[in-house]
Amino acid sequence: MTMTSSVTKTFAEWQRWCRTVQERTPVLPETPAAKQARIRRARRDYDFFVEYYFPHYTDDPATGRHTACAPFQIEAANRVLRDRNYKGIEQWARGHAKSTHFDIFIPMWLKIQEPRELNVMVLVGKSEENAKTLLGDLQAELQFNRRYIADFGVQYNAGDWQDGRFVTADGCAFFAYIETEIIPRHEHFDKAHNLAHVRTVIEESLALAKEYNVNESMAYTIAAYHDTGLCRDRATHHLISGEILKQDKMLCQWFSEEEIETMKEAVEDHRASTDHKPRSIYGKIVAEADRVIDPVITLRRTVQYGLKQKPEAEKEWHYQRFRQHLMEKYAPGGYLKLWFPKSKNAEKLKELQKIIADEAQLRSIFQQLLAEEKE
Repeated sequence: MTMTSSVTKTFAEWQRWCRTVQERTPVLPETPAAKQARIRRARRDYDFFVEYYFPHYTDDPATGRHTACAPFQIEAANRVLRDRNYKGIEQWARGHAKSTHFDIFIPMWLKIQEPRELNVMVLVGKSEENAKTLLGDLQAELQFNRRYIADFGVQYNAGDWQDGRFVTADGCAFFAYIETEIIPRHEHFDKAHNLAHVRTVIEESLALAKEYNVNESMAYTIAAYHDTGLCRDRATHHLISGEILKQDKMLCQWFSEEEIETMKEAVEDHRASTDHKPRSIYGKIVAEADRVIDPVITLRRTVQYGLKQKPEAEKEWHYQRFRQHLMEKYAPGGYLKLWFPKSKNAEKLKELQKIIADEAQLRSIFQQLLAEEKE
C-alpha cells in the first residue's frame, strides 16, 4: 500500500512508540498466587490497574516522578464500570488526560473484567486522521504491552489502526472508519432517519447481539449502513443500502465474503414493509432495532414524514395521512412484525395501539406535534 509522507511519518512514530511500550512494561518475577492476587486487585482498583500496566504513561524515567490517577479520573472510570448503559459528558481541563483515560485505560480495564464488559468500541475523533491516531495508541498497548499480554493473553488478531479497525484475539472490535465515513452520511437525511436515529439503531442492535450471542461487529456494521440508500431513493432504500454495503471494499479487510453477504441481506430485510421475513438473525436484529417503538417518538416521526412529503398541505390532510399510516403499520393486524416477542418493543407497541384506538386522544396528540414541528 502506498502511503503519503505524512502517514509514513505517523507510522514511523507509532513504531517507535510501540518499542517504548514494549521496553517499559517488563514482566516482574512473582509467585502464581501473587500474580492472581494482583490481577484480582487490578480488576477492582482502577488506580492500581493504571499504575501497574502503564508505567510508560505514569512514570517519568528522567525525574523518577510517578503521577497517580486523580480522584476524579478514578470516579469517572468507576461510573462507566458500574453502569452498562452509562451516557455522559466528562469535562476535564486541557492536559488532564481525557483521551488517554477514555480511549486507552478505561477500555482496557473494561476488557479484563469478569464477565468482560467490552465487546465493541467505537472511537470518535474530530477527523478520520485523528480517530485513527487514537486507535493506533490503543493498538500499541494491546499488541506490545508485555505486562497486559502476560496476564491476559495475546491480544492482537487482525486489522490495523491505519485502516480504521482492528480486532483482538478474543473478538473485541475497534472501529474508526465507519464512524468517520459512514455514519456522518445521515446528517443530510430527514428527521426520521438522521444521526440520532442511526445511533439508536446501533445501540439497540448491539444490545440484542449481545443478548443472543452473535457477532457484534457485524450487528454494528449492519446498523450503520441500513439507511444509507436514502441518498438515492426512499422507496427502495433498503435494497440500495444493501448494495452500498456490499460494494464497500473497505469491509473486505475485516469481513469474509460470506459475512458481507449476510450483512447485505440483513440490511435489505430491515424494512417493516418488506414482503418476507428476515433471512438471518442479523436481519431480525436490525429490523427490531429499527422499530424502536416509543409512542411519542413514533408519532412525531410520522408527523415529520408527512411534512417532508407535502409541507403545503392542509392540517386535515396531514391528520388523515398520519392516522392511515398508523393504522396500516401499527394497529392490530398491521404490517409491522416484531421478531423478539419478549422485547421492549412488544410492550411499547401495546401502548401505541391504545393511543391509536382512541381517536380523540390521537387527534389531540397530532395537533400538538404538528404545531411543534411547524415552529
